[in-house]
Order: sequence, then structure tokens, then C-alpha cells
Amino acid sequence: MIFASSDYLTSFDPEKLVASAQLTPHLSLVQIMVNGKFIPPHQAEKMIFSHDENNINVKWTVTDYNNPLKNQYYYQLKGIDTSWHSVGERGEINLVSLSPGGYTLLLKGENSNGIAASNLIYLLFKIKLPFWRTWWFIGAIILFFLSLFYFFYRYRLNEVRRIERLRHKIARDLHDDIGATLSTIMLYGNSIKKKAPVLKKEDIMNIVNKINKSAGEMIDEMNDIVWTINPKNDNMERTISRMQIFATSLLASKEVSLIFDLDEEIKKEKVSMDKRKNCYLIFKEVLNNAIKHSECTEIEISLHKNHHNIEMKITDNGKGFNPENLHSGNGLDNIRQRATEIGGELNICHPNETGIMVSLVFPLTRK
Repeated sequence: MIFASSDYLTSFDPEKLVASAQLTPHLSLVQIMVNGKFIPPHQAEKMIFSHDENNINVKWTVTDYNNPLKNQYYYQLKGIDTSWHSVGERGEINLVSLSPGGYTLLLKGENSNGIAASNLIYLLFKIKLPFWRTWWFIGAIILFFLSLFYFFYRYRLNEVRRIERLRHKIARDLHDDIGATLSTIMLYGNSIKKKAPVLKKEDIMNIVNKINKSAGEMIDEMNDIVWTINPKNDNMERTISRMQIFATSLLASKEVSLIFDLDEEIKKEKVSMDKRKNCYLIFKEVLNNAIKHSECTEIEISLHKNHHNIEMKITDNGKGFNPENLHSGNGLDNIRQRATEIGGELNICHPNETGIMVSLVFPLTRK
């Protein structure tokens, strides 16, 4: 069939039209976009995206142009779909808010005559889990909580052991100090009972005075123990107040002047039972030694916070001592042992030509 016009001729062969209508079309991938970002075709074989790259747009076409606006397109998402879904006459699909996992997207199409394309398009892609859902992160969280539980368990166990050691020490102190004092009082009482007919009044008074002195020391020791185990006293403010009361009452009748240099910030600090107990007993021991042996007329006491440590200095202007004799007498071994128990450092020196200075530095935190 030939059609003529003023400028050209148009020929038409019906056999060729029928032949082209019976040809099998082909399927081609046109475009892949993820979150609005273009993915090159050579990367389309197997794609891996992060957990937030989960909005995918795919376009494909049937290479048949007899009636392209009537071509039909279908897709199937393996693992989610069990059948094909039609998207109509336009080969485009939007997959939004996909969950993490592996996917296989199948694409197919047919021309306007209902002849299916000779090929299918397979797109393999994977959306990764967010890091907080990965096995290593979950394992790390589990390990963290197990470690935390173990830490608190060990902390609690150490606290129980520490309290148990402290109870044993208090029991030992009660047995050694108060028990010995009571035994001494009992011996004095038995002595009076047995020898009363032959004892003079002055001897009886001497024994009674010794009993009174021993009883007074026992009361002081009991007060110290009761004060130590009372949790209300677990702060430096109450400890300092007790120190001031003791020092004032001790020096009241001794004609010894007292200077108390205090860092007010230190009162806010919390201290454990063993630290305040040993700090206070060292304070008492040093003050008693100064009054009994140094013949001083002035005692200066300073308490300051130095970083995470408490520093206590007790200085007198007495006659001092020979540094070579530090290892004996005057309760020095006793205060050294107490300083060691609280992880502290004890120094005894001559700050001037006369007098001595006892310095104790111990950490606020428990070692």
C-alpha cells in the first residue's frame, strides 16, 4: 500500500506490522533511586543500604513501541509478596519505610498485545540493622549490665566484709581495752576486800582513785565506740565538733593556749566510719602526748582539704624529742598503725628548734 502526497510517498506493508506485533519484547531497567539519591545501573546487582536508607524508587520499561502507553507492568517483593502486583501502564514502584533485612525485587512487563517480556529483572538489596539492634551491640549491652551487676555485687560484698572487719575490730577493742580496764577495776576491788582490815585510809583512797580513773577511761572509750558506730556522725562537721570539745576540755586546766585553724569547706565532706574513728583517735593520742610529755604552752591544730585528701596538723611549742627515738614510746607505734589502716601518711618532725609537728594526710575516698 502506497500513499502519495505533494512532497513524498508513504509505503505500508501489513505483513510487517503483524510480524512486529508478534515479536517478544524485552525488559530494561531505567532508574533506581534510594532516598532521592541515584544508584548507577552497574551497582544494581546487589545493593546494601543503611537502616535509614529505606525508601526505594525503581523504574523499568518494556522495549515495545507499537503502543507503549498500553504496556503493562508488574512486580513482586520476595519474602513479603507471594503473588505479582500490577502497577498499571507505567513501570514505576515506590517502596517506602522498608524494615531491615534482605530483599529480592522481581520486575516483569508485557506489551499492549499481552506478550510478556522475554526476561525478568532481579534486584537484590539489603537494608542493614541499626547499630542498636545488631548482635554485637546487644551483646555489649548485656555484658555491660552483667559487669555492672558484678561490680555492685563485689562492692556489696566488700562492704559486708569491711563492716565485718570493723565489727571484729570493735569487738577486739572492747575485749582488749574495756575488758582489761574492767579486770583492773575488779582486781582493785578484790584488793580492798581482802586487805581492808590492814589497809590504811590513804591506801584505800589511792586504790579508789585508781578505780575512778580506770572507770573514767572506760567511759571515754565507750563513748568513743558509740560515737564511732553512729551513722549520724559520718561527716567531718561532727568529727571536728568532737575534736574541739575534747581539746577545749583537755586544755582548760593546763594553761595551754589552743589555736584551731579550720577550713570551713571541710565540714561538708562525708567520711567513712573507720576513717573518722582513726582520725579522731590519732588526734586524741597526739594531744594527750603533747600535754603529758612536751611541756608546751601552745598547741595549734589545722584541718584542711587538699584535693581529695584531708590534712590534719598538730603543732606544739614544747621541748620536742630525739628523732632517733621515733619508734618507741608515747603511743607513736599506735598512731602509725591507725594511719596505715585508713591509707594515710603520718609524718612527725621538728618545724622549729623546739616543739614537734604531727601531720596526717588521708584520702576521703575509700581505698
